Amino acid sequence: MTKINSILKQVRQRIKYHRKNTLWNHFKTTLSFTSDGYSGIIENNHFRIWRYNFWIGAFYPVIVGTVNETQGKLMVRLKSEMNPVGIIFLIIIMALWGMVFS
Repeated sequence: MTKINSILKQVRQRIKYHRKNTLWNHFKTTLSFTSDGYSGIIENNHFRIWRYNFWIGAFYPVIVGTVNETQGKLMVRLKSEMNPVGIIFLIIIMALWGMVFS
């Protein structure tokens, strides 16, 4: 087993709900109010995982990761982005804020 497969296997073990990164799946995650496991998907050497958190509600991050091996060195690149439901809620909040205080 390669190092890349080993890391992706560890990520796969953490994912309880195998879901694609769609607006509908993030809406379901937001309405479930459970933080008992990660949701996400693994495709090739890329993965996206997320987990609802009571304290931040719909504004939970999506962790995007890429695993590569070059010249015998393993590199895991991670970045975070806001989920689509959080982005929509943020736009609505900012629009309402602009209407009230403009």
